[in-house]
Amino acid sequence: MPLRLYMDMDSLRPAVIRGLRANGTDVLTSAEAGHQRLSDERQLEFATAEGRAIYTANLVDFTRLHAAWMRAGRHHHGIIVRINQQLSVGDQIRALGHIGSAMPAGLEDVLVYLENW
Repeated sequence: MPLRLYMDMDSLRPAVIRGLRANGTDVLTSAEAGHQRLSDERQLEFATAEGRAIYTANLVDFTRLHAAWMRAGRHHHGIIVRINQQLSVGDQIRALGHIGSAMPAGLEDVLVYLENW
């Protein structure tokens, strides 16, 4: 299953989006979906309903959401968190590509730290 991403407002960098799409990654942004003002939980619910992993730079809230969802028996299609706010465009694109290649079955219920890739 190819990586399908939903990028929240914390992760929107046009060059990253262009690079991912040029590499064939299916990317939907919160702006394109008209969801800029949704809460973090609603963003995760939307990504899950769309069968997408969410890509965010919001470490604290999404780590907390992942733990809460796992405790409640809820499922999501993956949370990818970028910790380093200065990570280059190229490094983000490469790491996201590696994640997609290394986890072809998908990221269901997985919390991934981008810098580990």
